[in-house]
Amino acid sequence: MEEVLSSGASRVRVQTLGARAVRITHLPADGSIPEDRPWLKYVLRQGSDETPTQLRVEQRDGRVAVHARTGECVFSEARQARIEEDGSVVMAFSTGQNEGFYGGGEWFNAFRRRKGRLHLWSRDSPAVLQSRRTYSNIPYFLSSRGYGLLLLNSHESTWELDPEKGELRVKAAGPPADYVLIY
Repeated sequence: MEEVLSSGASRVRVQTLGARAVRITHLPADGSIPEDRPWLKYVLRQGSDETPTQLRVEQRDGRVAVHARTGECVFSEARQARIEEDGSVVMAFSTGQNEGFYGGGEWFNAFRRRKGRLHLWSRDSPAVLQSRRTYSNIPYFLSSRGYGLLLLNSHESTWELDPEKGELRVKAAGPPADYVLIY
């Protein structure tokens, strides 16, 4: 199932991928839907129309919030996603007190992250070079609050956890502001 939500000049495409998974794409100012990379259709298959969703997505003031069937807000954006003048995209997600994050790929410095910065750069690496690299990253994080966030953006990105502000800020070198939320 797919729908477009509007809040003022901001528009968001919401695709149901399963009972507890949604894809959220912030649309550019012209309102066009960005074309997917060819491989994405094999990775993100939408749930059938018979799949009852257990999530409700709403948009207010350009920000997205996702609610469970019980009405509890399980995820929300702290600020509206935006495209900077240099073409980079900035997103900020609200975090809870003492919320921890797991993931980001192969790192040797922490398991549970509560604050700090990670620099990710997803890129294709020829097999001949892979054996010499010890770092692999996956722009996916699992929250101690029960949701996972997968960024559908292969540009170089910086992820900054700031518990004092209560947010996870993501800046990627290029658009789109496109992610999957799994609860």
